[in-house]
Amino acid sequence: MGRLGRWGRTYTYLHCLKNLRNWETGSLRSARVLGKDYLDTITNVANVASICCSRGRLREAEELSIQLLETQNKAFGDGLASLASLHNLAFVFMSQARTKEAIDTMIRLVATRVHKLGEGHPNI
Repeated sequence: MGRLGRWGRTYTYLHCLKNLRNWETGSLRSARVLGKDYLDTITNVANVASICCSRGRLREAEELSIQLLETQNKAFGDGLASLASLHNLAFVFMSQARTKEAIDTMIRLVATRVHKLGEGHPNI
């Protein structure tokens, strides 16, 4: 099982790199075919933003993360679907040494979690 897991992660990483190349040329297929509000497109954009961040392309990661949040909020409302994106955006801000914006984003993240899950939830 462990070996299959590594292959699965490798495949996912290669798939994300392919999407990054497609994004750079303006032809992210799922966005063009399915629309930018489609769940697979949202997932692909999140993966591309993550890869940009890990490769030090922080401006692109920030732009994609903000676009992703706007798309998620429009498609699903401001709620649990955007929590991971808020966390990732805060990480991008920290990577850019923009501490105040990172802290503000994390405060928004925690407030959303408390509001949606309740104060007694174990994940708070």
